[in-house]
Amino acid sequence: MPSPALVFKTADLPAEFEAIHQLNHHTFTTEIPQHQPQPDGRLVDRFHDSNLYLIAKRGDAVVGMLSVRFAPPFSLALKLPDLERHLPPDRRWCEPRLLAIAPEHRGGRILKGLLQLFLSTASAHGTDAAMISAAVNRLPFYQTLGFQPFGPLVGHDGAWFQPMFARREDFNLAMSRRGRFRAIQPSPSPPVSLLPGPVSLLPEVRSALALPPICHRSTAFSPLFNETRLRLRLLTSSPHVTLTSGPATLANDLVGAQLLLLDEPGMVLSNGEFGERLGDHARRLWLPHEHLRLPWGKPLEVPKLAALLDRHPEVRWLWTTHCETSTGHLTNLPALATLCSERGIRLAIDAVSSIGVVPLDLSSVWIASASSGKGLGAIAGLAIVFHQDHARPAPDRLACSLDLGTWADGDGIAATLPSPLISALHAALVHTNWHVRFASLRRYHSLLSERFAALNLPRAAPPDQSSPGIITLTLPPGCPALAVADQLESLGCLVYSRSHWLRSRNWLQFCLMGALTDDDLDRVLAILSDASLWRSA
Repeated sequence: MPSPALVFKTADLPAEFEAIHQLNHHTFTTEIPQHQPQPDGRLVDRFHDSNLYLIAKRGDAVVGMLSVRFAPPFSLALKLPDLERHLPPDRRWCEPRLLAIAPEHRGGRILKGLLQLFLSTASAHGTDAAMISAAVNRLPFYQTLGFQPFGPLVGHDGAWFQPMFARREDFNLAMSRRGRFRAIQPSPSPPVSLLPGPVSLLPEVRSALALPPICHRSTAFSPLFNETRLRLRLLTSSPHVTLTSGPATLANDLVGAQLLLLDEPGMVLSNGEFGERLGDHARRLWLPHEHLRLPWGKPLEVPKLAALLDRHPEVRWLWTTHCETSTGHLTNLPALATLCSERGIRLAIDAVSSIGVVPLDLSSVWIASASSGKGLGAIAGLAIVFHQDHARPAPDRLACSLDLGTWADGDGIAATLPSPLISALHAALVHTNWHVRFASLRRYHSLLSERFAALNLPRAAPPDQSSPGIITLTLPPGCPALAVADQLESLGCLVYSRSHWLRSRNWLQFCLMGALTDDDLDRVLAILSDASLWRSA
C-alpha cells in the first residue's frame, strides 16, 4: 500500500503542536544536546506562543518542522546582546529556527519542501534577509544556501552554534549556482484574495480610506452620509436604510430586536451555519419562534414551505438567509417574498453575503441586514439595516445599541460614525458599475465551476443553486483543506479555510466578493490547474 503523500503546511491543529514538541525534544536533547531531556518527551520552545511553524506531514504524522519568527525578540538577540552591530542595516529580518526532520524520513524531499514553504512565506511577509544559529557541523550546508557567518560562536560544549545571515540576493546567487529550490523574489503582484473578507478594494476605495477623518457632526459629513444612504436604497429598492458602527452581527441583532417589538410568533429557517446563527440571535432575544432546520446545503422548497405555513397560521414573521454563506446556497428571494406577502407574513432577510454580489430587490422584504464589507466592496465595520417602515425609538423596551429607531431617528446620525468607513463605502458605491460587476461574477463563477467539475471536486451546493460569489468545496478526508489552502496561498491565491465550521468539515471556500479582474481570474485558474494540489482528492 503506497504511503500517504507529503503535505507541507502551517501548523494550526493541537495534535500538530504536540508532535512539534516531541520532535523538538528528540532533535535538541538527543541529536543536538542543547537542552536537558524531559521525562514527558516534550520540549516547548520559549517562543512557542509567537512562533509560526512550517511542517511536513505524511498522513497524520508530523515528519519535519521549521519555526519562523518575523518580529523581535529574536532568539539570537538573547545570545548576542549586540546583535544589530553584526547585521547589514536597512533589512527586513526573519529568523528561521528549530529545523528538524524525523530520522526515518530524511533524504532531501522534506528539507526541500520545508525550504520552499519558508521562501514563499518569507516573501509574503516582505522579508528580505534571514538570521540563523547554525549547528557547527552543518556550516558547509548553510554556506551553500548563501548564509555567511558573523560574530562569535554561541552555546556550550556539545551544542555550539554559529550565527549566520543571508540576504535575499545572497540566497538567489547561491541557488542559481546550485540549481536548487526557488529563489526568494518579491511577489510580482499581490495575492489574489478569494476570501469573504477583507476583500480586495478598488483604488478609489483605498484612496477614500486614506482621507483625513472628519467629525460626524461637521457640515462636510452630512451630504456624504446622505448620498451613501441614497445609493444603498437605489441599489436595493428599499425605502429606508439605517447605518451604524459595528459588524454584521450587530445588524442581525437590530433586525431581531425589531422582530421582538412585533410581539408575535415567527419562524427561523436555516440550511447552514449562518441560518443557525440567526436562530441563536432569536434565542438570545427570547423571540417566540420555531426553528426549521434543513440539512446544510439543502435548497428551500417553496411549495413545501407554503404547505407548512398554511398549517401554522400563527407564524407572523419569517427570518432566513438570502445567501447562506457557509454553503453558497442562494434562496429564491422573489418566490419567498411572494409566499410571505400572500399570507401577511413579515419577511426578514440576512443579505450580508448577497448584497453587491447579485441583483437585490428588497422592495417586498420587511427588514434586511447587511454589512459594508464583502460584496459592497468596502471595509467591514458598518452595520446596515434596510427596512420598509419608518423605525421608531423604543426606549422602554430595547437597549440603545439594539434600538433601530434610535439609530434611524432624525438625521440618522445618532452617535459617532467613522468617516473613513463611510467614505470608503461611498466610493465603492460610486465607482462600481453594478451591471458589469454582476455579469463578471456570474462568468467567473461559471469558469471556476467548470474547473472544479473537471477535477471531480465535490461542492456543498450545486452551481445552479449557488450564489456567484461563493463556491464551497467539500473535500474528502484524504485531501486536507487546510493544507490545500496553505499551498494555494504560497502560490498567490488566498482562500478561506480556518473558520471552525469549515475546519470541522474539511471544507474549502472560494469567494468572489472583492474587486476582481479578468487577470486575477486567469491567475487563479492557472494555479488551480496544477493537479498536484488535489493529488489526494
